[in-house]
Amino acid sequence: MAIEKKSFDNELELDIWVQNNFTQFFGDVIYIPGYFFINTKRNKGSKPDGFILDLKNNSWSIVEVELLKHGVWDHIAEQIIRFIVAVNNSVSQRKIRDLFFSEIEKRGLIKNLVIKLNELESRIIQRIETIVESQLPDIVLFIDELNEDLEDMVEALNATVRVYQVQKYLVNGSIEYLAPQGNKTIIETTVEEVKDTQGRILNTLDLLGGGKHVSTSGNIKFYSLGNGDLFSIKYSKRYDTDVPFWYGITPSALEKYRNSKIKYLVFILGEDGLIRLPFGILEEYLQNANTTNNSDGSIKHYHVFIKVDPIKCLYINQVKKQWNLEEYYYEYE
Repeated sequence: MAIEKKSFDNELELDIWVQNNFTQFFGDVIYIPGYFFINTKRNKGSKPDGFILDLKNNSWSIVEVELLKHGVWDHIAEQIIRFIVAVNNSVSQRKIRDLFFSEIEKRGLIKNLVIKLNELESRIIQRIETIVESQLPDIVLFIDELNEDLEDMVEALNATVRVYQVQKYLVNGSIEYLAPQGNKTIIETTVEEVKDTQGRILNTLDLLGGGKHVSTSGNIKFYSLGNGDLFSIKYSKRYDTDVPFWYGITPSALEKYRNSKIKYLVFILGEDGLIRLPFGILEEYLQNANTTNNSDGSIKHYHVFIKVDPIKCLYINQVKKQWNLEEYYYEYE
């Protein structure tokens, strides 16, 4: 058998192959080509090569196809960073969301999704909105070759990144494409808080009886329960200390909570569960909370500590004061 490794003619050649073969990597997902620009808040445009909506895993991804010869730092990194910034723009989020809706309608998928997911059509629509507008996407990169610069760039990104390698060969006179690792990534990074937070948003809304994303102010997202109660969500991983969960709240965030008249602040306790804390109790707690201050003495951020043993409670270590939270606790299944 005669096998000869070949170079891709251009990036489009690899892009077309990815569009025709994405299911071998991602399974039963909804894929839309990136034929449109998404913009940052300062209107800097960028055009990813595709977008993936994975309703089974409650996630979505930006797909970028690159050839290593185009350069890691002066091209690939610049592109991906711009994508990450652009998807924090609510206008871009809604644009992507609506295109997923259009793709589902065009392909007549909604009836199949209702059966497959065992959910009402309205709930599926709400789920898509929540995934795209409340969760950070994975960055999926298809590339022909790897080098240390690419590995360093991927590790430096504050995002979950998956890299797949695809190569081109001439086999007995015919062109064939091969992913050396099969459908597995050749590089994959996870950012613990990014990944855990986005994986818990839908679980959190379901646990609270259903809800949806309603607005965003800066980097703070606001949600509404079925009865109209507004709330926001904060996340902490579990730390190996007597007080295992810690959250920081800045004065500007606190002001946004007040102006939005939220009824609750929901604290996600790693993988354990959540506390739906009435905002009035939080206000009382913050009057005595520990703080980190700026050089001029003003508050940089408040510290919120939650203990779970022997009971779940808000805790201030200086005064050893506690607020019992047992009645506000919900456990993840």
